[in-house]
Amino acid sequence: MRAGTARSMSTLLAEQRAFLEGDTILHLAVADADCVPLVAIGVGCRIGTRPPRVTVLVASPQAQAFLDVLATTRHLAVEFGRAPHHESLQIKGTDCVIAPATAGDLRLAAAYREKLHRQLGLLGLGPAGTDVYLGLPHEAIVALTFTPSSIFEQTPGPQAGEPLA
Repeated sequence: MRAGTARSMSTLLAEQRAFLEGDTILHLAVADADCVPLVAIGVGCRIGTRPPRVTVLVASPQAQAFLDVLATTRHLAVEFGRAPHHESLQIKGTDCVIAPATAGDLRLAAAYREKLHRQLGLLGLGPAGTDVYLGLPHEAIVALTFTPSSIFEQTPGPQAGEPLA
């Protein structure tokens, strides 16, 4: 995930697609008009490369205040992290749109739950831990879609915080 020569956003997303759509833990962040941060937990992700688009799924009952702020600001930061080595990337966008989840999104959320179950298992959490972390599997899910404006290396170490795009 190291920075290299200048690459297009589409190329970077294509290179990182397996990581981003894999078993990463998804943390989302917004800030309200007073710069107070709000966070939410993603329940799945899909990447489009042509044009470059990122869609992160969120269980709306757990994230209503977050979604209210996002609907106003449309600015979103998503951190994609993986245990046990804390590999992570952050993607930001400023044109986020909130939409109902499609049937495909609901299938993606179910598959993501299984991936995250394995990932959280590396941290010592059992199946019940996944439900506590993500919420119940049948909650209302919304899709947050945005054009990535920047991607940052967030893995701890000397490159942490370096922009990839």
